[in-house]
Amino acid sequence: MSAAETELRPLKQGLFSDEVDQVVRLWNVAAAEAYGFYPLTPKTFRTQIIKTQRFQSSNLVLAAQDSNLVGMLHLDVVSEAPYAQAGVIEILAVHPDHRRAGIGRMLLQHGIQQLCNRNAPFIDALGAWPYSPNFAGLVGGSERSGPLASDAAMLGLLQSQGFKRTRESLIMRLDLKRYKADPYAGSSPSQVFLATPRSERRSWLDYVFRTWQLTDHSMTTGDGKPLSRAITARMDNLSNHTGRERYALFGVNTPDPLRKKGYATKHLRHVFSALRHKGAEEVELHVYADNVPALRLYETLGFREVARTVSLRLDLKT
Repeated sequence: MSAAETELRPLKQGLFSDEVDQVVRLWNVAAAEAYGFYPLTPKTFRTQIIKTQRFQSSNLVLAAQDSNLVGMLHLDVVSEAPYAQAGVIEILAVHPDHRRAGIGRMLLQHGIQQLCNRNAPFIDALGAWPYSPNFAGLVGGSERSGPLASDAAMLGLLQSQGFKRTRESLIMRLDLKRYKADPYAGSSPSQVFLATPRSERRSWLDYVFRTWQLTDHSMTTGDGKPLSRAITARMDNLSNHTGRERYALFGVNTPDPLRKKGYATKHLRHVFSALRHKGAEEVELHVYADNVPALRLYETLGFREVARTVSLRLDLKT
């Protein structure tokens, strides 16, 4: 069947609706090749997406042919700083048996029009960064900033509708099984290392990755002066699916006057050793390809590129 014979409609919610089961089946087939994929269950979808305060069924657009779901798109509008009514398309998926029939284009054009109607100044496509309030870390399984650079079909579709490439990012991974450092190597009485679970949602990061337990890691002087700070989290569902204990690193930050003194390197070595001690096997991070100092740091620590993504934006004001 062609796109002309396809109906677009929002998710049907109700006590007796079985549509969630169909959505989950579609997702598990259509997104199986996506980076960070793991299969969802209807229970997970209901409890961790639909029941969240932010979820609106009108934002989940389904493509149906007769009684079969063949594609889906999720869009949202966010207003957190630094954006004002920014649009994001978080999911665009078509069943493999129905690709190259215009359904993805139809869904995308519908999503663009919906976000135009909501006065979004621009749309970011298919990334957990900067905001994917309902799906990042849950459906995506991994922090990312757009589709894979190797996904020519998706990139071609987005660019055909006016999306422009803005920035490339690397997903990098460290194999902790080969990491032999002592968790206390290099420590001294003048430096203090602390790991504190985040119990409050203090930022967009806490909300977006709310299904993970984020932990603050700090390195300070003995009198409390900050030297370095990092955030980690166990990637729960992906770890459970792959059978490998994988943790996410949300960067490392050192105050400007203290940079290039080795504090970040020393701190991360301590963090990775401590994670390995508690059973972690891999650490994964996301870094912009043009962030040369960060790339050098991570490569020195043993990280290697495992995937590359592309940020795409459609400017609706031009």
